[in-house]
Amino acid sequence: MGEVKLPKDSPEVLMFRDYWKLLETYWISEVSEEYWDKVVADSKRFYERHKTPFALDLVLSLLNELERKNIPERNVQIESRYRTITGSMSE
Repeated sequence: MGEVKLPKDSPEVLMFRDYWKLLETYWISEVSEEYWDKVVADSKRFYERHKTPFALDLVLSLLNELERKNIPERNVQIESRYRTITGSMSE
């Protein structure tokens, strides 16, 4: 099996630390515009900092879970989140 010990300052470890901070900050989801504006802004910063397909998948998964916890109170479409975070249309 291909197990590896990642250095503490590796891009992957730094990305997971940042992701964990997002989880801790936003895991208790709220139904307010202010909360969602902050979630989307911080998610965009996360993606812009790490700029990998994996980082995008992580942040979109978090947004999907936060949304799922709020249905039907909050219905944010994944396409608009994708555009907001990446600045482009999905293909």
